[in-house]
This record gives sequence, structure tokens and C-alpha cells, in this order.
Amino acid sequence: MTEMIALQSAPITRELTLSHAAFRDMAIGLYHRLEPLKARYEAILCPLRGGFYLSDFLSRRLGLPVEYIHLTSYQGFESSEFVVYFKPALKSGARYLICDDILATGRTMAKIQELYSESSFDGAFLYRHIQRSLPFEQTLFAREVDESVWVRFPWEDESTDF
Repeated sequence: MTEMIALQSAPITRELTLSHAAFRDMAIGLYHRLEPLKARYEAILCPLRGGFYLSDFLSRRLGLPVEYIHLTSYQGFESSEFVVYFKPALKSGARYLICDDILATGRTMAKIQELYSESSFDGAFLYRHIQRSLPFEQTLFAREVDESVWVRFPWEDESTDF
């Protein structure tokens, strides 16, 4: 089953490309800030695909299992209708750490909170758009960028040969 909601997005005027080395450095910084908090989490909730690398990185170091949710809200640079492809069953009353690449519009986090109203969340993000409010009690991010910036992550490079 899929669910959809409408959205609007800000115009993108610049691009920033994140290297693998920069990702590693940012993820290590988040790990050191999260390590003292790890006991409060049941698991990491990973929004696919953007949250995959950060979730994997933190899961291995924090010793937390990962639950995957597949939802999309972008087509290229443009925001699009929200589609939820699949979602895990989360424990009512438990707290989860959402790991994602960027806190941009905040719509993904709002959708997750809507889908799991009986659970609590904190968030860890590589980037946060400066203009966005922080949606959780603990919202950690490595860097801030203006909302007009499109961040291109290493895992989005479709030209990579394997």
C-alpha cells in the first residue's frame, strides 16, 4: 500500500558535493555525540535511501539494530508527492534514532511521526537546512546549509562503475 500527500519546495540555486572522506568525518563526529545517548534507543530507523550509509555507520559503532522504512519525496531536484512503500512495525512507547542524510523540508520526519504516533524519535543528520526547525528532543546534525543548496551525496553518483 502507498500513501501520498502534496508538497512544495524552495528553489535550488547551488549544489554542494560531499566527498566520502567528508562523510566519514561528519559521521564520526555524530557518533561521538551519540555514544553517550545510545542506551535510550531501541534501534535506528533508516529512511531509505538517503539514510542508509549514516544508519549503517552508526549502527555498527553504537551496537544498535536498524529498521528500514522506504519512502520517497523527491524526483531529481524537485520535491514530489510523498509515497510510503513499506514501513517496519515499531514498538509502541519505544524511542528510535532516525538517521538521514539531510533535514531539508522536515516532511520526511513529520511523515514518520505521523506513521508512528505511539513511538518517540530523536534524529541524526549529516546536514540541516538552516531555516528548518529541529523536530525532536535530540536533533543532531554535522553541518548546516542554506535551503537553496542541493547537497549531492557520494551514493547518488550514478556514474560510479562497480
